[in-house]
Amino acid sequence: MKHKQNDRNENQQERIFSELALWVLHYKPNKISQPWSILDTFDNRLSAIIKANQVSSKYFMVKVTSPDGKIAWSN
Repeated sequence: MKHKQNDRNENQQERIFSELALWVLHYKPNKISQPWSILDTFDNRLSAIIKANQVSSKYFMVKVTSPDGKIAWSN
């Protein structure tokens, strides 16, 4: 019985993570040596990339990372 309970808990945790997983729009204002800052977060990839493209001329560097932390778009 414990095995089934553990499976349910893991499935619930995965569902919660996927609901919280966001596409993150990061930027560096004007120097490569500055740390990345978060400009915004999005529920989907397309919205994040569209916004990144719109603001890319305002910042030194811009990137979008997927919920698993991989770079999905950068300028």
